[in-house]
Amino acid sequence: MMGKKLQRLGYEAKYTLGSYVDGIMSIPIFTGEKIAHGIEKVLGENTPKCLTREYTREHSLLYQTRQKLRDSLETRPGSIYLGNNLLSAIPFFGAGIPTAEFAQSGIEYFIEKSPELVQSGVNSLITLAAQIVTGYSAFMGIEVFSNRHKYVDEGNRISGSKVKDCLKNTIKTFLPFDLSYIATKMVGQSWLLLEGKDPWVATSLFDSMAIPTFTALAVVLGLRGGIIDTKRIKEFRKK
Repeated sequence: MMGKKLQRLGYEAKYTLGSYVDGIMSIPIFTGEKIAHGIEKVLGENTPKCLTREYTREHSLLYQTRQKLRDSLETRPGSIYLGNNLLSAIPFFGAGIPTAEFAQSGIEYFIEKSPELVQSGVNSLITLAAQIVTGYSAFMGIEVFSNRHKYVDEGNRISGSKVKDCLKNTIKTFLPFDLSYIATKMVGQSWLLLEGKDPWVATSLFDSMAIPTFTALAVVLGLRGGIIDTKRIKEFRKK
C-alpha cells in the first residue's frame, strides 16, 4: 500500500515538472507557429519551405523535445491546465479590490456601529466569496473552451451533464485549498486587528505565501480532482 502511494507521489512530482516544462516550451513554439502561419497567409504558395509551419515542426529541436515529453508523460493536458489557471487568475485577483470597496460601502451603511473585527471579517468573506465565484466561473469557461472535445456530446454540441461534471471537478480540485487559504487569512487579519495593526498586512502576507504554494500543488490538485486525465493517473485511480 505504501509502495503504491510512493509510486503515485513520484509520478505526480514528475508530471508536475513535465507540465511546467511543456508549458514553458509551448510559449516560443506557439509564437513561432503564429508567425509562420501569418507568413503563409501573406505569401500563400510562394512561402519558402523553410518558413512553413510543417517545416518548423519537423526541424525544431524545441518542438521535437516537447513532443517526446508529451509522448512519454502525456504532459499536454497538464500544460493546458496550467495555462487555464493562469488566465483564470486574472479575473480572480481582479475581482478583489472592487469587491472589497463595494463591500466596505455596504458595511458602513448597514453595520457601521459593529466592532472593527466584525466589519473586517464580513468584508473578507464577501471579497473572497466573490473572487472564488469569479475565478471558478472563469476557469470553467476557459477549460470547456480549451478542451472542447471533453465536453461535447455525440452531436458535437456542448453537453450540460459534462459541463456539470466540470463544475464538480473544479470544486473538488480547488475548494479544499481555497477554504484553507480563507481560514488562515481571516485568522491572520483578526489577530492583527486585536494587536491594533493593519489587517490588510495579512492579505499581502498570505497572498505571497498562497501563490507559490498553489503553483507547486496546482498540477497535483488537477490530477487528483479529475481535471487532468492521463492513462497513468487513471491506473492509479483504479488501484
